[in-house]
Amino acid sequence: MQFCKEYRLFCPSGMEVVLLDAGAAVTCVRMADRDGTFANVALPLEGLDDPSCAGVTLAPYAGRIPGGLLHIDGKAVQLSINEGSNQIHGGPGSLAHKRWHCDGLREGPGFQEIAFSADAQDGLDGFPGNRRFTVTYRLCADQRLVLTLTAVTDRPTRVNLSNHAYFNLSGDFSRSAAGEQLQVCADEVYLNDGAFLACGRGAPPPALDYRQPRNVGGMDGDAQRECARGLNHCYVLSRCGDAPAATLSDPCSGRRMRLYTDQPCVMVYSGGFLPVPGCAVALEAQEHPESPFAPETPELRPGEVYRRHIVYRFDTTS
Repeated sequence: MQFCKEYRLFCPSGMEVVLLDAGAAVTCVRMADRDGTFANVALPLEGLDDPSCAGVTLAPYAGRIPGGLLHIDGKAVQLSINEGSNQIHGGPGSLAHKRWHCDGLREGPGFQEIAFSADAQDGLDGFPGNRRFTVTYRLCADQRLVLTLTAVTDRPTRVNLSNHAYFNLSGDFSRSAAGEQLQVCADEVYLNDGAFLACGRGAPPPALDYRQPRNVGGMDGDAQRECARGLNHCYVLSRCGDAPAATLSDPCSGRRMRLYTDQPCVMVYSGGFLPVPGCAVALEAQEHPESPFAPETPELRPGEVYRRHIVYRFDTTS
């Protein structure tokens, strides 16, 4: 990829993770199936302007902001608009479309890790504060990819950090991931209007209910799914003990990915608007969406550190 640098993490099983300074992105997760055949299961990023945002770090703000309007420190702040009348993923100056600084490789007992950092100046896309964002990727010997995302600021602001990796655990992005099995530990989901803004919240209706494992695709004829060409919905996570927040598995290859996070929600997007529609699934752990039906994301103030964790645990089933 032109002007982008690659960085690689390895673990003893032969699993490999390839990262880019472009968007501090995950562009490859190479893992074995139940028979020991390796394949990349993460949709590659095609460049800084790739509209899919495949694998990038979403900063300063994941998701859609209605009208680009946030309330910060008691004041209404107008942000830049980059999707209809709304803002998505932090606006046109989002760090998802910038090169990040790689802070180097570090190794320890049972892990390798690489950290990236990027700065956003006060007023960029309307957000207040000179802010520094970091993401650390740690690949552990047990095939856990651990992401630690942080932010600091010199003025009160709001942030919502996530990662936008898409997965097709078959390793074949020329085909649909509709037959992969999904489970989400969530007793509530946000419903969408036609602009994919949250317009209600409640127990998942049958077409959006993934409390038990079932195919990503299906339930044709449901209005919510037809508008999104599948799933593009934010689930409010239940705290299910040690259970993962979400699990994606491929019955044919036996590959499985379990998501753990301290974020309150996970946005499930089944890729209906990708160039190959439905070829991969994104599980974006993040804060609640901007909506009258949702609590506001917490404010970040000078001297504080915003810190969130996302863990992808990869393995196979028999």
